[in-house]
Amino acid sequence: MNKIRIILFGKWLFVTVFMVYATTPFNCAASLSNGQDSLIQHALSLEQGREKAELMNDLCLQLYYSNPDTAFYFGHQALEIGKLLDNDTIIGKAYNRIGIIKDVTVQWDSALIYYDKAKIHAKRVNDTITMASVFNNIGLIYWNKGLLDQAVENFNHSLVLAEAVHLSKSMANAYNNIGLVYWDQKRIDQAIDYQFKALKIRQKINDKYGEGASYTNIGMLYDEIKRFDSAIVYFREAIRLKIELNDMYGLGKVYTNMGLTFDNINQPDSAVICLRKAIDIHQSTNNFYNAASSMFNLATIYFKLEEYKKSVDELKLAKEISEVYHFHKLIYKIYHYMGLNYQKLEDYKKASDYFWQANLAKDSLYNVERDRAVEEIQSKYETEKKNKEIALLEKMQVEQSLVLAKRKRFIYLLIGLVILTLLSAIIFIQNHRSKSATRRNQAIIEEKEKGLRAIVKATEDERKRIAKDLHDGVGQQVSGLKLFLQQMNLAKDENLSKAAKINEIVNELGEDIRSISHQMMPRSLQELGLVDALNDMLEKSIGRGQLNYHFDHLGIIHRFDEEVEVAIYRICQELINNIIKHSGAEEVKIQLMHRKNLLMLIVEDDGTGISDLENMKNGIGMLTIRNRLKLIDGDFHIESEPGRGTTATVRVNLK
Repeated sequence: MNKIRIILFGKWLFVTVFMVYATTPFNCAASLSNGQDSLIQHALSLEQGREKAELMNDLCLQLYYSNPDTAFYFGHQALEIGKLLDNDTIIGKAYNRIGIIKDVTVQWDSALIYYDKAKIHAKRVNDTITMASVFNNIGLIYWNKGLLDQAVENFNHSLVLAEAVHLSKSMANAYNNIGLVYWDQKRIDQAIDYQFKALKIRQKINDKYGEGASYTNIGMLYDEIKRFDSAIVYFREAIRLKIELNDMYGLGKVYTNMGLTFDNINQPDSAVICLRKAIDIHQSTNNFYNAASSMFNLATIYFKLEEYKKSVDELKLAKEISEVYHFHKLIYKIYHYMGLNYQKLEDYKKASDYFWQANLAKDSLYNVERDRAVEEIQSKYETEKKNKEIALLEKMQVEQSLVLAKRKRFIYLLIGLVILTLLSAIIFIQNHRSKSATRRNQAIIEEKEKGLRAIVKATEDERKRIAKDLHDGVGQQVSGLKLFLQQMNLAKDENLSKAAKINEIVNELGEDIRSISHQMMPRSLQELGLVDALNDMLEKSIGRGQLNYHFDHLGIIHRFDEEVEVAIYRICQELINNIIKHSGAEEVKIQLMHRKNLLMLIVEDDGTGISDLENMKNGIGMLTIRNRLKLIDGDFHIESEPGRGTTATVRVNLK
């Protein structure tokens, strides 16, 4: 059976097979979720700083498995910003995640270089999380190279760090990977035990990607010991999670393994169905090795069923892929089975030709494996040599440092006491002055904010009062007038026409009063919440005209403080009114997103843009927006180019 090994990296799965990806950083944008696309647009719009670097690192983490080229772009962006900020935490994370991308694309030597750099920066700031991840990732590379002792050593380093600071996900990763080493050593019972340890933690912390990896590995281990029914149960659990997570790469692998299990229990129809699904998925994700491997497995099933022509057709497709990408092991197997099929079809010339090519491929494969073994031995030797040299150098440096420290300690101590005395006096004086100035400035700021808050509150209270008076007072009087007109005895024709006209005017007056009352203080905002209020406002202000709009909201599952909801509603109302009056737009997109402690409103139109953006920013409307945001810890940013529309972004930090 063609066994596939699956390993967990953080949130994503890595499969030890060769993958071919396109080279454009955004070539797989269609595969991104709407949430990822919005996050990318937000990250790209931010100025250079820590927040942008963190978002870039997060995007790299989310995409390194499904779209490594795009992930590589974001990882390097985070790395450059981290270097500008001289922030070792950001730099260490970026190096680690770029290393994972190199690992995923089977560039192991490059990956080790990035991991070593990540260790240096993470160690400087005692970033235990990154250190645990790096040791785990280095262990996986040694595991892939067959250097099991080095792999276990690094996995145990990762486990010790994770246990020390209770990093549940890293602990699960270490258990998972140690289990894989036991599997290689044919210690299946221990391998299964460690996989279940990993699964238990992942279920506890709701790490669904990790659960999917554990289910897959357990299924493969049960297949190894011929507990096929149990294997199928765990494969189905893995399929359920991978469909839920849209993990197409991992889904294809599970279908392949389940197809092989069905083949083992002599259920060829089910095996063919699973392998067909696996091939379609592998081809859709450009996973050429696994596609060719699944085609070969399907061909072997057709061979057992004595459907030799179908078997040949599958082998031809697998052969084309394998020859293009130099999959040496597969090429040998494909040629051999092509010979067997043609032998059964009594085409002995072709059978002889393919058996001959299979022997040549076997010799070539031996040379490749020999070169790889030599390379691994050399790599192990160089690594050990390097480690010894580093240890010796560190020892010499420590000894020299001790000698110098003894000589300079007294001088430094004396100078330090003098400097400390002077600094203490200076700091005391400056601190006293600074505290006094800070208290004065804080008092001024608080008074300004109190005044501004009072103005806004008074404005909203007055809006409520006017809306209530319009609804309860003038509105009721108009309704009474309408009823009175209906009850009048207007028998003559001329009176009927006049009454109809008066009734029409009264109806329009009532509609205007209700509309004004709603704009002053919409009931939907008070009773239903921000999303319904915005929907109602957009429908009444835009929906009845020629202007098209799209309103999307994400993560809005509860009500916010009244002050926040009113501010966001008024700001959106102001922006929409400006678009209707001045933009000449045909379409408006409104997005409202809640992520952790951040509430964001994005309003984008395709209008004529703003020719004098700086002057517009100083207008009354923009000033009102900024004043409202000051009171709720928010900020406002607007971008526009003539002829290319306008994008306004509101960000509120929630407490």
